[in-house]
Amino acid sequence: MAGQMDHMVQAVSTRIGQLEILLDYAKRVEQVHGAPEDRKEWTRNMIKTLSDIAEDADQMAVLLSANAVHYKVLPVTDVAAAAHVSRNAIYKRVAAFFDPAE
Repeated sequence: MAGQMDHMVQAVSTRIGQLEILLDYAKRVEQVHGAPEDRKEWTRNMIKTLSDIAEDADQMAVLLSANAVHYKVLPVTDVAAAAHVSRNAIYKRVAAFFDPAE
């Protein structure tokens, strides 16, 4: 159990590093395409970058919440509150990762 959660901690740290790279990219987009005549390119790049960040963060939150319940790090109620979802959604996440036949 502890080994699995240690692996999750490492995976989350790695993902945060990847998100930092995307945030740095967003800052560069802001600098390069910040002029009023370049708003289309700025908008396109910012939407893509922010969508990528949101998708990556959401995937990691789903995986971490499933692991937290499965390995009994936190009770379902606490995980649901932290994730801003219902307890039922958490149970579905756990089932999707740990009981794929269901």
